[in-house]
Amino acid sequence: MPGALLIRTGAVPASTRGFWHNGAHLHCRFLGIDIYPTVVVAHFFYDADCYSICKYKGYLKGIFVSEQLEIAALKQDLRKRTLTARDQLRTFYREDCSKKLAGFLDLFGNVENKVISGYWPIRSEIDPLPLMWALKNKGGQLALPVVVNRTTIVFRAYDSDRTLIDAGFGTRGPDQGAKELQPDIMLIPLSVFDCHGGRIGYGAGHYDRAISKLHNKGLMPQKIGLAFALQEVPRVPQDKFDINLDKVLTHEGCIVSDKMNEG
Repeated sequence: MPGALLIRTGAVPASTRGFWHNGAHLHCRFLGIDIYPTVVVAHFFYDADCYSICKYKGYLKGIFVSEQLEIAALKQDLRKRTLTARDQLRTFYREDCSKKLAGFLDLFGNVENKVISGYWPIRSEIDPLPLMWALKNKGGQLALPVVVNRTTIVFRAYDSDRTLIDAGFGTRGPDQGAKELQPDIMLIPLSVFDCHGGRIGYGAGHYDRAISKLHNKGLMPQKIGLAFALQEVPRVPQDKFDINLDKVLTHEGCIVSDKMNEG
């Protein structure tokens, strides 16, 4: 929010900004509020980007976060508010947006013989199936994730005649008879994203661990998040375990991570 944060002169000396600085007094400007309440930084700055959770309980209190548990709490807050907004999208609108994803096939280039992992949509997620079948028609091999335990997902070959079973968290996936595959392209569900490649999932960390395991094997799949445009925020808080997306595809088009551009 431009102009939302005003640092009082001398409150945070240039030489002390960053981690481990605390106790600074700031002024925050909030839309619809004419006063400038004093906010005390309770912990540390989160790198150069500061995040706050502000609630009105007779006063305003800002909490700037950097510790992992606090980042998790902020993620949960963003997740809850974004998913609430997503759940309010009308069914016909979600269906129309999902079909539009299949109109961006050129972004994938040649997918012949490449393994493309998608997902079986749950809740109010944007539906990847129209895009997945369009990619299959271009020669791609489809796969779906299956949760095998609390910390692990695997990707199993998927086609239209394959029996689907409960794959965990309400999703569906191929049974144990399906071959396990290593994806070249991953279509990844999410709750929140930003233009820097930041992603908030549903809190279990399955995709971060799965991608890390692929990286440890020397495999570098292309990581593409799928979402509605309203799921974007200016900045996603991240910890050391989070792995950035390469791109995010919405019904409005493709957003390439600026982290990828830097590389």
